[in-house]
Amino acid sequence: MLPALCDDGVGVIVRSVLLKGAPTQRAEYLPDALAALRRAVGRLADIAATARLTFPALAYRYVLAHPAVSTALVGASRIEELEEICQQARAGGLPLEVRDAIRMVRLDDDCLLDLS
Repeated sequence: MLPALCDDGVGVIVRSVLLKGAPTQRAEYLPDALAALRRAVGRLADIAATARLTFPALAYRYVLAHPAVSTALVGASRIEELEEICQQARAGGLPLEVRDAIRMVRLDDDCLLDLS
């Protein structure tokens, strides 16, 4: 859907880039029903570490580099978090090998992407 929106000049606002905090150190406390999400978060954390980025930096740079994405809603509890996100947004996209590695991480259950 994103390529079609981009072709039509429709801007996209992304919300919950950090999946309500799941891809943080809190992932280890996810219940067993979310084990697939916990594994995916672990793989993404490894990618971030290999790229020498924080998980939020990896997530925001990946999302904001998509041509269809106009902006992303940011949730931050400290000014330092907001400053880091702004800095990463200015840093631009990620190297191709990092983007490819991220795209290889999949969840079979789309419900895991909406933790509400």
